[in-house]
Amino acid sequence: MGYDFSRALEVETGLPFYFLSRTAFLAEPGVIHDSYRYSSFGDAFVKAAITPHDHWVDYQATVTVTAPTGAANVSTGQATWEWNSRVENDWWYLHPFGEFVLGNVPPVTPRLGAYKIMGFAAQVHAGNSFDMEKMGSFDVSFYESVPIGNAHAFFTGVTAAPLPPFNLFSDHGFTGDYSKPAGRFAFDLTYSRSIAHAVDALSLTVGYRMGHRRIDQ
Repeated sequence: MGYDFSRALEVETGLPFYFLSRTAFLAEPGVIHDSYRYSSFGDAFVKAAITPHDHWVDYQATVTVTAPTGAANVSTGQATWEWNSRVENDWWYLHPFGEFVLGNVPPVTPRLGAYKIMGFAAQVHAGNSFDMEKMGSFDVSFYESVPIGNAHAFFTGVTAAPLPPFNLFSDHGFTGDYSKPAGRFAFDLTYSRSIAHAVDALSLTVGYRMGHRRIDQ
């Protein structure tokens, strides 16, 4: 649930619920986990977005904090935070954007098993947003994640100590996102591909707007 305090400030909070389907995953050479399906609550979150009004460039900064309320396979078991700074500009029919992200959450969060976080990483995203008017909008971007210092995010079910080849902070790949408003509903379909870890992630988000507060022009 979210609330717009003004055109420049929005706060959201929620508790996600996951329907998960896991296929065989190569955790380390010679070790493959079986496929299974299950559902579970995830980590409760609070997100604040600030969008200053500017005629020349669109800028938005968001801060997201989570609490470890989810089950082991969809939660880190510890609080997480992420600061995202996004700049976008309209150039003819193109809408290029760039993002700088700082936090202790892997850029592509594979819901494949419990993992542990030590430290944090910097991430850079670059891409373009395509406005298809009544058909919705489509974003495509590439990302690069680099651990800061000796930061590690690793699967706790694989080994008791972090393994650099499977550090989720050392990552790069691409993301595609399609969003479509339909009256009070909003649909968002996101696909991410981690090239470094050979992991695909697909998610569908459905939003519903209960009401609004009128803001004078």
